[in-house]
Amino acid sequence: MSAYLTATIKVKDLESFEEYAGKAVPVIAEHGGETIAMGGVAKLLAGQADHDYEAVIQFPNTAAVEAFYESDEYQALIPLRDKGADVVFKVIEGF
Repeated sequence: MSAYLTATIKVKDLESFEEYAGKAVPVIAEHGGETIAMGGVAKLLAGQADHDYEAVIQFPNTAAVEAFYESDEYQALIPLRDKGADVVFKVIEGF
């Protein structure tokens, strides 16, 4: 069953965030992740949001999401991610 990693992103330092994203994409792909959607918040239909971007990444299963996040390669990117943006990750199990 597919699993989806969703991210809400509030950019603090665009240069650092772009560097992080460029390095994270190959790590995501190595763990079977494929970006489904990524971009700026175009329109808010209900509620409030204080973030700039959102992303949805499909993985083969929850174990693959966890393997990506816990990998040494990704863990090494966390300081750069945190310098560049405040990010909230959630895992959604598909059905």
